[in-house]
Amino acid sequence: MAANVQDVIMLVGDSITQNGWEQGGFAQLLAERYVRRLDVLNRGFSGYQTDQAIPVCEQIFAKQHEQHHVPKVKLLTIWFGANDATPAPFPQHVPRDRYKRNLSHLVQMMKSPTSAKYEAME
Repeated sequence: MAANVQDVIMLVGDSITQNGWEQGGFAQLLAERYVRRLDVLNRGFSGYQTDQAIPVCEQIFAKQHEQHHVPKVKLLTIWFGANDATPAPFPQHVPRDRYKRNLSHLVQMMKSPTSAKYEAME
């Protein structure tokens, strides 16, 4: 089955994701591999950790009935952790238990049928 023009691969993460457009980066390779089938949307935020990612993802994944231009996400990557793992007392540090909860929250926000953001995912 052919994908719709609006179907996308969504990359969400920190600077590793943001830099995925560099020559030979994974975002660039995905765009080349899926050219004319899926667009690659890179939502990498350098310096961000999972505490900061939650409100950003809530904005990225708006409900379909609120924003009719939201694309269908066929593949989603969530890559956070490098900044979370900085040692305390650095401001980017996120304790391991909270990091796990944050990642779980990000996944469930987009995967669970009870989530307000579920409609943005296919």
